[in-house]
Amino acid sequence: MGNRIVPAAFFALLCAATALANGHVREVSFVEAYHLALENNKAILLEEISQRKTQLSEIQARSYLLPRASAELQYTQGDREERTFGAGVTQPLYTGGKASAERRKSEHLQEAAEFSVRFTRQQVLKQLIDITADLRKAQEMVRVNQENVKRLEEHVNKSRIRLEVGEIARTALLQSQMALSEGRADYFESLSHLSTLNTRLNNIIGSTHEIRIVGELHLPELPASSFDDWLVKANLNRNDLMAEEALLEYSHDDLRARVSAYYPRLDAFVRYSIPDFEESSESIVYTGLNLSIPILEGGTRIASYREAKFNIIESSHRILQRKENVRLDVNQELNTIDVLKYKLEEASSRMDYARENLRMTTLQFEVGKSTNLDVLDAMLSLSNAERALAEAHYDMIKAQYGLLFHVGTLDISLFSP
Repeated sequence: MGNRIVPAAFFALLCAATALANGHVREVSFVEAYHLALENNKAILLEEISQRKTQLSEIQARSYLLPRASAELQYTQGDREERTFGAGVTQPLYTGGKASAERRKSEHLQEAAEFSVRFTRQQVLKQLIDITADLRKAQEMVRVNQENVKRLEEHVNKSRIRLEVGEIARTALLQSQMALSEGRADYFESLSHLSTLNTRLNNIIGSTHEIRIVGELHLPELPASSFDDWLVKANLNRNDLMAEEALLEYSHDDLRARVSAYYPRLDAFVRYSIPDFEESSESIVYTGLNLSIPILEGGTRIASYREAKFNIIESSHRILQRKENVRLDVNQELNTIDVLKYKLEEASSRMDYARENLRMTTLQFEVGKSTNLDVLDAMLSLSNAERALAEAHYDMIKAQYGLLFHVGTLDISLFSP
């Protein structure tokens, strides 16, 4: 009994010291943890900053049709010194379609940024689901290993008693003690893994304080749909696909903006000028129209046009590639879910058998009809069965939420009470 208390007491003291060092542990629900991640996760914050930067493109797009004012002071030294002052306002009237193309480019760029932010939030939500499922699985592994250590400790104590009365050989006791040492090693290894996952959780949330998510994750309700139905949903709901499609439209409008360099440009202007303002010259005010027709620019226009065409082709291929990846991901998740259904059934049956086998083997060992190794094997089989059931259960949770993520319908509303 003393061997059992010392590790537990040591671990309790270690946890208490860690809690005092790191500060108070805050317990939150899954929904609260997600909202904390929205405020603190660095990937989300970076995407939101990028989105705000795209809003500045709207200012630039509007500027193509806004008037421009300028002033100049010119000093000339020759036979006589002249100082000329001039100011003017120019109003674009026709830009060859560049102004409207730039406005649409800005709209599509902002749409793409909005979809990218949504997709990043979904990615963080999926990460939060995965880490929570892994934490629950790790906690279950700690419980399984702890129960295994208790069974082994009881078996070692019984083996000592039986050794004293001569019912078993010393090698049987040594076998039990070796199994107990392995069980304790597995137990503390699972504790270490659980601590690592807790740190990973805090990194995803972006918190500098200890966060613990309370409550269980439940399996989502999946509609009975075929593979093609899931693909249709993915094509309609994937935010990253919609972001790529918005960027494709951006590329089309960018092509139109570059084609505008082939068209003439018409501006209206008003000029105010004083030829030599130090000699009290009369000021001149005149208005007019300026028609600019591009003729030769050294090949820069055709290069710009071809670059825009390649950008369209590149965006189109990127969309097709992403759709192929989505198809693969959806197919893999559906196959994983099908496999896990059978694994859950198999793990449940195996655990029922392992429990009954341990009970019968223990009884047979007490009357001398089974060996010490038979009991240890039965204990190991039960622990493995419990681990397999926990792994299959939480892997199923991750797979089903993963399917919703891959079709673009994963949302925090699924976790609302």
